[in-house]
Amino acid sequence: MENVSKIFNKKTKALQNVNMEFKKNKITGLIGFNGSGKTTTFNILTNFIESYKGTVTFDGKKINKNIRQKISYLSAGAEPRNPMRTITHLYQMASLYQVKKSKAKKIIYDLSKKIDFTQFLKKPIKSLSKGNQQKIKFISILLNPNVEILFLDEPFDGLDPIMVNKIKKIFMEMKNTTIIVTSHRMNVVQEMCDDFYILKDGILIDKKKTSESKIYVSFNKEIPIKKIKLLNYVSNIKKTNKEIILEIKDIKDFKKLNKLLISLNQFVWCSIKEKNIAESVFEGYGE
Repeated sequence: MENVSKIFNKKTKALQNVNMEFKKNKITGLIGFNGSGKTTTFNILTNFIESYKGTVTFDGKKINKNIRQKISYLSAGAEPRNPMRTITHLYQMASLYQVKKSKAKKIIYDLSKKIDFTQFLKKPIKSLSKGNQQKIKFISILLNPNVEILFLDEPFDGLDPIMVNKIKKIFMEMKNTTIIVTSHRMNVVQEMCDDFYILKDGILIDKKKTSESKIYVSFNKEIPIKKIKLLNYVSNIKKTNKEIILEIKDIKDFKKLNKLLISLNQFVWCSIKEKNIAESVFEGYGE
């Protein structure tokens, strides 16, 4: 994406001069608060929105029919009123990809077995829970035999933690597929992605590598911080009404820091939490 902007109703700036690059056969995260422009970005990248300013290219080429055939898009939201039987719906999805019924059946049942879904295939979609309806969309996008690019908009919505791990593992094993995922589950983004972008109010505010982990230590605000400021392993100090939050460079440094805190008379309590970088940025640390 190069200098992409999108305005709705001549006033709502959904995206403002956004530049992003997604590496081939890698998983990239796109995170931000509700209304930050994530879904608009997906709709532009998948060509659902055709009117915008800027340029979108795949391998240097503008989106065309051949490229669209390589894209699968798992959109956000469920289908609570769809009366169709699940297996019928999946066969229809396979026919759109020109996949023969016999081949589609094998793919559907193989995937269903992996995600504990086989017993729901002959039930109406509207009778299923939100999580099981999400599994239908998961199976649907993998019916595309030409898929090279996957767009996942909140793919874990409604799923329990065990199922999240199963489906996350399947995505991570797709080594020949470029995956772009948006999710509010920061721990999952951290585990899946090599890089991620952060949108806020339609503006790209940051890009990070998930390997950039951060460690925070919090303790009561009565602690004198003059000595702490001199420590070479302390990257940042933030003081709030209730506590002091330090960012330290390595978990090993916590023992040295704890020893110093204990030596200070006002020491009351101390806690440590290793935050993943995705969560840290999303919650505003280091802004």
